[in-house]
Amino acid sequence: MRAVVLSLLALLLVPVPANAQCTADEECKAGRFCLGGICREWAGECFKDVDCADDLLCEGGRCGATPVQAKAAPIESKAPAEKAAPKADPNAPFTARVGTFDREATDKISRRLSAEFEGSGFYLSYKFAQTRDDDEHEMVFSDLGFYYRFDIDRELKIKGEDSESKDLRKWREDLDDGPNEVQVWFDGKYILIDANGERLGPIEASKYERREIGRWKISITGSRAEIQDLVVKAWDGSLE
Repeated sequence: MRAVVLSLLALLLVPVPANAQCTADEECKAGRFCLGGICREWAGECFKDVDCADDLLCEGGRCGATPVQAKAAPIESKAPAEKAAPKADPNAPFTARVGTFDREATDKISRRLSAEFEGSGFYLSYKFAQTRDDDEHEMVFSDLGFYYRFDIDRELKIKGEDSESKDLRKWREDLDDGPNEVQVWFDGKYILIDANGERLGPIEASKYERREIGRWKISITGSRAEIQDLVVKAWDGSLE
């Protein structure tokens, strides 16, 4: 009996490891990232500290306060000397916070991304504010031979090496219901799209393997429809 009691005590004294699901992105499913030891869907605001403006730190996918801000000096103290802006990390992945725009600005945004984007895979995060049931938007990558479109009648279409479509039950066609949340992953060959939690893919979009993205063409129909808070990031993950 004593031996049994001692065995149970020994088990209780064994340290329990932290409840972490992952230590690296590669341990998570396609389209998910290891943040704080948990596999999460990245909201797109930031992935690393370098994605944040100024000295803000990336915590849980969001840009938070710096340690300096958290320990702010008393009001009566002298203001700290102005610091020089941190230098850009030349090894940081391409990131563009494009912001909000309507159909009048799509050509300008398309030209900017065509000229500036660096990488063969990307991650997009944005909202689409739809005001009528016939508002649409699409992104065309002609150098890679595919496009995707959020069509009328709540239909998402991907046309490329393989083509598929999906009726979106959760797609919001009235601005009063709030904008639609969209995330897109493209790994150089396959594409995965998440719209308000409904997913289409991964689908083989391009027959080319890891070719530079090349030309972007963004289109919006509807005089009041908008793409909001667009963030474009280079992404070298895999959807296979």
